[in-house]
Amino acid sequence: MKPAPPIAPDVTYPKLAVYHDPITPIEPLPTPAPVTPAIEVVNLSVRYGQASGCESITFSALPGERIAVIGPNGAGKSTMFKAVVGLLPMSSGTVSVSGEPCAASHDLVSYVPQHESVDWNFPANVWDVVMMSRTRHIGYFRTPRKPDRQAVREALEKVEMWPLRHRQIGQLSGGQRRRVFIARALAQKASVLLMDEPFAGVDAAAEAEIMSVLDTLRKLNVTLIVSTHNLGQAAHHYDKVLMINRQQIAFGPVAEVFNAQNLSQTFGGFLTVWQDQSPYTVIADDSCHEC
Repeated sequence: MKPAPPIAPDVTYPKLAVYHDPITPIEPLPTPAPVTPAIEVVNLSVRYGQASGCESITFSALPGERIAVIGPNGAGKSTMFKAVVGLLPMSSGTVSVSGEPCAASHDLVSYVPQHESVDWNFPANVWDVVMMSRTRHIGYFRTPRKPDRQAVREALEKVEMWPLRHRQIGQLSGGQRRRVFIARALAQKASVLLMDEPFAGVDAAAEAEIMSVLDTLRKLNVTLIVSTHNLGQAAHHYDKVLMINRQQIAFGPVAEVFNAQNLSQTFGGFLTVWQDQSPYTVIADDSCHEC
């Protein structure tokens, strides 16, 4: 009778490696020095009673830069956006726009909320929604003037929604609805645009349309802060990445911070990295099933 084979020792898995495929970010913007950041957030924290919404978030963006904000559901991305635009009180931190306190320059920052947080049955058409952004310029209880109507028309033309200006917003497709809210920001003449999950729930064609609009905004020197679950898109279409999970994990140029170690800390749990026969790296984890 042969002796039983020895029990194999536990397999020691190697430390998660950085990508094998090179990340090729978008062409960086020319940045003549010195340049005042379009927006600068320092040590921003928000609390809901005893619970933390987000902690110690610090980042800045130059005019025309695109920053991707990534993290699992419940990481505090929406909380951070709402605090930046003044919809939620900060427990600590400062926000400045073009070197001025954000409280004095809120009209320079526009916020596009998540699709689910908008009442699409509201009886307003495309023109009405975009014109609402001109309230600060028009004044309350006054009628729009020629400059206001011109600003709305130009904004709708830039996102190719002028032909649908009389359509009720609930009759638009997902991609069209996002473009209307981008036009709203353009009509406001905002220099910084915060977009919360603009690609969620849209098909590939609509995603391409929205990205084309973002490219147009880049040419107009509008700074974009965009939360997204599309990690491949974040790696290849943005200048910088902000990774958060209630607190800041990493921030910086894509090639420097977009690596497996930071992603593992951001999303938690077991992280698998593999090549999908394309320029993108596919990432899955057990704590953010929609990524």
